[in-house]
Amino acid sequence: MIVKAITQPTTGSVINSVSWILDQCEVSQIDIAVAYITTQGIEKLISTFSVGLGNRWPDVKKRWLTSFDYLRTTPLALSTINDLPMSKLRIHNSAVLDRSGCVPGIPFHPKSMIFTGSDARFVLAGSGNISKSGLTRGHEAGIVVGVPDPVPENAAQSAACIDTFETWFDGLWGPATKLNPALLSRYRDIYESQPNLKNPTPTEDDTTPEHTKRGQLTPVDLRKLRVCANLWIEADRHITRNRGAGLPGNQLMMKRLTRVFFGFAPDDVPRDSQLGHLKIVYGNHNPHDCSLTFSNNLMDKLTLPVPGVDGPAKYDNENLLFQRVGPSMFRLTVGSNSAKAQWRRRSQEIDAAFKMGGGRAWGVF
Repeated sequence: MIVKAITQPTTGSVINSVSWILDQCEVSQIDIAVAYITTQGIEKLISTFSVGLGNRWPDVKKRWLTSFDYLRTTPLALSTINDLPMSKLRIHNSAVLDRSGCVPGIPFHPKSMIFTGSDARFVLAGSGNISKSGLTRGHEAGIVVGVPDPVPENAAQSAACIDTFETWFDGLWGPATKLNPALLSRYRDIYESQPNLKNPTPTEDDTTPEHTKRGQLTPVDLRKLRVCANLWIEADRHITRNRGAGLPGNQLMMKRLTRVFFGFAPDDVPRDSQLGHLKIVYGNHNPHDCSLTFSNNLMDKLTLPVPGVDGPAKYDNENLLFQRVGPSMFRLTVGSNSAKAQWRRRSQEIDAAFKMGGGRAWGVF
């Protein structure tokens, strides 16, 4: 019998416990039931599975059971799961789509993972959803119970506990609805509708800096950055001349905390802190690895694909549109002034058209 406590963030984390289980067991199947799944959460979990399972990851059977409740699960997370090898995804009570705001009569609220292997079985049950906060940094509590196979006599009670979880999961899995393209499209339409983008439901990933600053984006603004799939910005002349004399630059200065759109937490960090990396695709070029930094001028600084190489000829005085197409993956488009006017109108419809201190316009939709 194996028992392990999770008291995040004080002693370990949910994601570290997942890694620990993968080290203990030759996993062949993973069953997950969770209230909701965010894009940042699924990216973190898939990365952990991929590293922990190595070459076995594509062959591991995966069953995911989640909900549309309260419009907290992101459509991108769902499509990402559907694209995984040996992966099946079902929705508990998909009829909630017929209810305003997808508010359920009885919420779907579990947070459990079942790991089955040839040499052992494990259950991880806790309080965190598949969000980045729920997996890594939020205040969560849980427990891991495991038994080897064959089961020793002193582990019979633990084995019965895991049996109960497996029976419970199968009982929910049977009547749940398979997520097909039509159902996903219907959910995406509701998720991206004006009422939801204007006032998104909070998730565990929605946090705000401890130290607020004048002119800072509000908590509602930050939620809009998280849920919207498009961000546009006037590059104007605010492209850093970082590539030398006579060469167009590729460093874009953006308002502080714009980083939330790109999947990073709105944490208070020192100046010149690197926030992370993301992929940006322009045209038919391969994705470019781009860094995001909190600059010494108190702005978020994004490196862009190299002008004339895997990016447009220049960025100065252009209108840029970033479209979220995958976890940490964005498509870049250069738009005309008429295109920018359309983007602005869509942002205005959800109160998400902004201006920086210097007058540059930007927004999300």
